[in-house]
Amino acid sequence: MGWLVGIAQLIPGVSGSTVAVVLNRYQPFIQAVNAVVDSPFRFRLAHGIVGVTVMGAGASLVINAGVMAWLLDQYSVGVYGVFLVLILLSVPVLYRKWTGYRMPHLMGSAVCGFLLGWLMTVVCPPSSDAVTQLSVVDSVLSGFVAMGTMVVPGISGSMMLVFMGTYDAIVLAVAQLNMRALMLVSLGAVLGGLVMVKLVDFVLERFPLLSYCVIMSLVLASVPVLWVHIIVS
Repeated sequence: MGWLVGIAQLIPGVSGSTVAVVLNRYQPFIQAVNAVVDSPFRFRLAHGIVGVTVMGAGASLVINAGVMAWLLDQYSVGVYGVFLVLILLSVPVLYRKWTGYRMPHLMGSAVCGFLLGWLMTVVCPPSSDAVTQLSVVDSVLSGFVAMGTMVVPGISGSMMLVFMGTYDAIVLAVAQLNMRALMLVSLGAVLGGLVMVKLVDFVLERFPLLSYCVIMSLVLASVPVLWVHIIVS
């Protein structure tokens, strides 16, 4: 799962956590991360799950940064199309899996998701003021935002970086293994991940049906975002 999540994080409009939802590993991973946060020095199975997933995602980011940049430049329609199909195929799988989630919930999630996706593409268009050099504040803030949003299905961390104008610089830093920039981004990512994981785990445990509705809405919000990318490309 980590490898695919890493690839998804490189593509603006695709959420790494959406991939985890499609693979039916989202909630177990959130629970594993929460267990590690609660007992960081007591090794359990959760530590292994989180460690393998994070290492896989990190390796995928480093190895595929240059490849994905080239694919998005040369075959962007195909790349976005593949992820769009995967997201649509995940909907019936999740619908059958979630206890208590019925057709009215799905219809409501679809309406909310498509509206949210439309707002993401119209109200918050990507910034054209991309930068190639990052300050300390930009690096830490970019890591915080990217990881914090990655934990939430349907919200693309890389898309948020595009909005902030730091996406090109981050991908360049990963491809060139700029250790200073990567350490600062990683610091922000750890902070953002810890904050959001605790919040998501709390909501999933206390309000499962509401959580399913929100997650499905956020997953479906990727559909209009990816469709706009396909049209523009």
